Amino acid sequence: YRSQARDLAAKKSYPEAEKQYRAALQLAPQDPALHSGLADVLAEQRKWSDAVAAYREATRLEPGNPETHFNFGVALRESGNVNAAINEWATAVKLKPGDPRPYNKLGEAFVEKRDWARAAMAYRAVVRLQPDSPAAYERLGFALRNKGDAVEALAAFRAAVRAKPDSPVAHNNLGFALEEKGELQAALDQYRLAMQLNPQDDAIRTNFERVNRR
Repeated sequence: YRSQARDLAAKKSYPEAEKQYRAALQLAPQDPALHSGLADVLAEQRKWSDAVAAYREATRLEPGNPETHFNFGVALRESGNVNAAINEWATAVKLKPGDPRPYNKLGEAFVEKRDWARAAMAYRAVVRLQPDSPAAYERLGFALRNKGDAVEALAAFRAAVRAKPDSPVAHNNLGFALEEKGELQAALDQYRLAMQLNPQDDAIRTNFERVNRR
């Protein structure tokens, strides 16, 4: 049953994989890997309440598995329980501090809760682990800007541009931060670069035209 379940899951035959996992669990109900595997295929089918129950049992049987805590957090958030999801991702961080994924999820959850200080803290950890990721700097900049830390936000958006100078999003974000700071010519330059990289983006063009009229 176990190997058949894994093969079916790999083929994305999730309902059939679920049946095989359930059959396997009849024979080995204390196996955390089976509960986790079942939870994974339930999550793929968006059966979130069942997935939560399966991940809960998997973490009870094997509390030291960071991947299960991470996935449990995802299922909890999809079920609408953001606070419980935060707890699971915090546990995943403790168990595997070198993995940026739970920090990213924590950042997303804190943004959802509008807890900008904790969101910035989570995204700082992502930046530390992924110093070449423009998306990490952009998320950090967004959190810092909403936190009211304009100087640090500007530094984060500059870092995003350095990490990926051909990103129109990075230039647009930097332009907006510069515009907020009152550096209109520098903002205009960034918007112009963003427009050159993506001339079809109406939002970038709107930003450029707004500053150009001032």
